[in-house]
Amino acid sequence: MRNFYAARPISTYNTAVGESYLSFLRRRFPGKIVDPAAPEVERAVDAIKAKYPTKEDYDRFGGKEVMDYFAGLVLSMAGGAGLALPIEKDGQVVFAIPAGIAKELETIHNNGYPTWIVTCTKWHTAHEHVSPHTFAVGLVTGVSVAEVPSSERGGKETLRTFKTANRSFEQLTIQETRERVYYWPDRTRMRPYFLDDAV
Repeated sequence: MRNFYAARPISTYNTAVGESYLSFLRRRFPGKIVDPAAPEVERAVDAIKAKYPTKEDYDRFGGKEVMDYFAGLVLSMAGGAGLALPIEKDGQVVFAIPAGIAKELETIHNNGYPTWIVTCTKWHTAHEHVSPHTFAVGLVTGVSVAEVPSSERGGKETLRTFKTANRSFEQLTIQETRERVYYWPDRTRMRPYFLDDAV
């Protein structure tokens, strides 16, 4: 059975929009849907985190080991999709790809497997019913890559742009991803997927 990777922001784990996204993928794509929030994946990540009990050690070593774990996981996939995040940019709402998801999707695409970008058509409110019918999907036809200065490492980081038939999706930087997913710098509270549901 072919494995299909269901990349999604951590802020959608154990949420209605996250479960509806998975249901949408199961209806549309054959094979086994591999969810990064699945218990076996969470156990593997928790085991890595346990090796780095202090924040300093985790920031220096643990985060990279977690990313390497997911990089290895996606190598076994025969296709995948990523749920884009709605963001506000220049007074408009657009969809962007979080940094970690962008790297995973690029790996699947470069391995020659079909790769998809998924958007939730009800990004504007969490109070309407979210179902598998509230998603749109586009096949990635190309990925362009640029190197930009990294604000946190003093070096460079890779930014990817994903092209589909009728639009492009830009990747968020690592810092932009953190600020969109968390109430940064507080990593214990996550922002909701929906833009107007923040408190």
